[in-house]
Amino acid sequence: MVNVVNRCLGVSIGTGLLSIASLGLGASLPASAASLTTWTATWSGAEFSNTSTAKATFTTFDDIIDTTSPLDYEGAADVALASLNLETTVNGIKTTYVLSQFAYLNFNTAGGTLNYNINLVGQNLKDPITGLNTGKTWNSAPGVYSGDCTSGNIDPNFCVKQSDGTYKKVLFPYDNKTSSTASYAGDFNLFKIDPGSCGSDYPNGVHRFILAACDTSTGNLNWMRLTSFTKVQPVPVPGVMFGAIAAGVYFSAQALRKKKASSLAKSNA
Repeated sequence: MVNVVNRCLGVSIGTGLLSIASLGLGASLPASAASLTTWTATWSGAEFSNTSTAKATFTTFDDIIDTTSPLDYEGAADVALASLNLETTVNGIKTTYVLSQFAYLNFNTAGGTLNYNINLVGQNLKDPITGLNTGKTWNSAPGVYSGDCTSGNIDPNFCVKQSDGTYKKVLFPYDNKTSSTASYAGDFNLFKIDPGSCGSDYPNGVHRFILAACDTSTGNLNWMRLTSFTKVQPVPVPGVMFGAIAAGVYFSAQALRKKKASSLAKSNA
């Protein structure tokens, strides 16, 4: 009788839970979830003499933003992004924006590769074949405009208005992916359909790695440079966690089986 009980309990509990544990340990995320990567980014206006900041959390589709090769995505934001939450702080006022408010996304590495497990900003771009430095960094170059951004020399591609009304020389026209210094390259930016003047169409990308937010109190655009860009490290795969839990349940069930078998043995003695 004891042997029969042992076999029954062992098969029904042990085998069943081992199957569950095996299922859990071997399980993976659904294809749609497994193909996503989450990132965080921050921007600061300090370089442009303003206190505006921005921070974002967004999720990319891995088959579109493929980090196993050089990136060169310029297209619809909602094709490359599964979600986006961007918060700007201008004059202490926080405003949140979501994916549906942006039309386009630029994300490129100018033919090089990066280490996506650490902050991307300022990294040396690697040759995808040799793995050697290309001599470029993932960042935008400082300006080399020959004018001085004073009256009569204000080029909107290189001069940005400051809070005191003066203009500061900045960088290269937006459409230059690589600067003439050949040491700065790539881009990450978000765009509205038609930004126009300062207003509801901002924040918006204005130059490589530069996002502008609208200061409605002055009517000025506050430029902010991308200061950090990092991948959110994945949490343990749920299947593995479930497997570990199921394994624990299995061993508890084994102990219960032995206890029941012992009790049955005593009752039949």
